[in-house]
Amino acid sequence: VARRMASNFDTSNAAQSPFVRRLRVLDLFPKSVEEVKQTSSGGAIVTIIAVLVALFLISSETSDFFNPATKSILSVRTEREGKMKINMRVLFESLPCSAVSIDASDRLGNEMVGVDRQLKKTTWYGQLSDFHSKMNSLPNMIRTAAMEQQIWAQISRAGKEARMNECLPCYEAAGLVEMGHSPWGANQKRDRCCNSCHELRRAYAMKGLNPEDAMKHPQCVTQPTEGCIIAGSIEVEKGQGTFHIAVGDSHVDPGQSRHHHHWNAAERKLGFNTSHYISHLSFGEEFPGLYNPLDAFEFIEKSLGQQQYFLEVVPTTYYKSNGNAIDTNQYSVTYHWSQIELNSDHVELPGVFFKYDISPLKIEIWENKNTLAEFLTRICAIVGGMWVVLGMTYKTFSHAIDLV
Repeated sequence: VARRMASNFDTSNAAQSPFVRRLRVLDLFPKSVEEVKQTSSGGAIVTIIAVLVALFLISSETSDFFNPATKSILSVRTEREGKMKINMRVLFESLPCSAVSIDASDRLGNEMVGVDRQLKKTTWYGQLSDFHSKMNSLPNMIRTAAMEQQIWAQISRAGKEARMNECLPCYEAAGLVEMGHSPWGANQKRDRCCNSCHELRRAYAMKGLNPEDAMKHPQCVTQPTEGCIIAGSIEVEKGQGTFHIAVGDSHVDPGQSRHHHHWNAAERKLGFNTSHYISHLSFGEEFPGLYNPLDAFEFIEKSLGQQQYFLEVVPTTYYKSNGNAIDTNQYSVTYHWSQIELNSDHVELPGVFFKYDISPLKIEIWENKNTLAEFLTRICAIVGGMWVVLGMTYKTFSHAIDLV
């Protein structure tokens, strides 16, 4: 049998060209004939162990390659002030968009009234409890900002459809309203609907009744079913300042820099509250590993009051391994809540206030990432090293067993 195998092997060699036969001399991986190979269960076990250990080391190297280590340096800030972008996405469960305004001011005394024009306000019809139940049912890996906004839209759409099919009475202000022209030219009419306290008070005023008389009805006694999502970015001076989302209207008198904010005292009884969910709040661009302490922060208080956040903003520069730099900011936060006494003659402004200051220190973060060539070299070293070491180990143990 061995003679026949050798004859077949020589015949195959004879059929090859002279160039191929000379090329075969350079082969560093000579192959033995399958029939003379010897396998064992011990060798199989060692092979399995080698593959598992190699896969573990390769996965560890891959993780380090895509999530590089960083080194942070703390130093005194010497740069001049500039501009800073504030990014926000906040949901108010029981505060209609029409009832709030957003203003900002900086350390130079610049009053930015009505910055909500730079932001997008979207009416919300829903409950935060429904949002949390949907988010908690999802795996952690897909709980992203995009998924969060998609769920917000789904809940709000369902709540709006349910509200459109609802028609609460207007009581003393009841009457008919025109719906438009019918195909026969006559105006179609239906009963007036007052689905919110605001609509009920307006119906009373339009009928010549006192709007305060509407406050005894369920629309004004129960919590409002309309909220607001405020999202977007505003640009401010990089220094001490404040911005707030407050109930009422604000303006600056012509020729003056003083900022005035007004809210109707009658609206104290409308059932508004400042319960809110901060989906995202940051100062500047994002970078890998950035932690924003107010992301996914929820504050629930079923009364009208003033929530103040005190933020210490730390300028940060993130240096990527390719040489690019991201100038941004990190922050720490504390907060304080104070309830507003609605029966008092001097009522504080209800809303959510963000007061920030810039730290005199700065942080530099340096990314330490291996190049692709270094990563591939490490992978090859793992595979080759495991093959050689475990092969030597197996041969040593096999030889020891044979001696015994």
